[in-house]
Amino acid sequence: MEIKKHISFSEYRLYASCPFKHYLEKYLGYNQGTNEFLVFGTSIHAVIEDIVNKKYGFILYESLLKKHLEANGSAAFTSSYFGKKMIPEGVAILKELNFFKRYEEYEIIGSEIEMYEPLCISENREMNFKGIIDLVLKKGDEYLIIDFKTAMQPWNIDKKKEDKTFFGQLALYKHFYATKHGIPLDKIKTRFVALARTPIDVQQYEINISDEFMDFMLTDLKRVAKEIGSIPQPYLPKAKHMIPVNKLTCTYCQLKEICDDNKIQEIQLKQEIIKLEK
Repeated sequence: MEIKKHISFSEYRLYASCPFKHYLEKYLGYNQGTNEFLVFGTSIHAVIEDIVNKKYGFILYESLLKKHLEANGSAAFTSSYFGKKMIPEGVAILKELNFFKRYEEYEIIGSEIEMYEPLCISENREMNFKGIIDLVLKKGDEYLIIDFKTAMQPWNIDKKKEDKTFFGQLALYKHFYATKHGIPLDKIKTRFVALARTPIDVQQYEINISDEFMDFMLTDLKRVAKEIGSIPQPYLPKAKHMIPVNKLTCTYCQLKEICDDNKIQEIQLKQEIIKLEK
């Protein structure tokens, strides 16, 4: 089995929501598969990257989106109830975003910027933070980190604030980008841009990240990185009996049937096979 060398924010969130699900996905290879919502989000991100890097205009939005939807999904996705609306809704979102008009005052520093930065030491090996920043802009001597999020409906930002780690992604991007490039933290702003489908809307939320919150995120990320760095030793019994923080984690989990005790023997066998392969 591959030695764990990095952790991403999405993996951190997965582990925080349910350690057992994290174990099933990351170490035993159980896969939830994809769905039209993930396909739509991935495709919208890809089109925005094309627009930013190649300066494409409105006339190409439909063909670009169709190309990426076909690459990321299948005919089954585009024929579902929500899938049928993906192209017209996606094109409408991209036009509403109107990228070059909306950010005409900014210099484009880069899109889909890969981060792979040292985080901590776990089990005598270095663990890194891995991430991709959707967009970095600059105006004067100030930088703006943007993370695009697709959604079925416009955001209720107050509801988002109830999840204390939701804003952690931007905090971590800000910290590691600043550290890598030697930029003072007070010269970097962070913003979520929510792209809603029904009704079509583009919401921008500038997120003010306190020193205390950034310290919390870095500390907790290191804690999780060190814990998963020691998997799979006695991890299964521990993970199996850890209750997810949010009950909705179970409600919408496609792997929840594996939590049935009848499946545990199968999981334990698979775990032993992986140990033997190490």
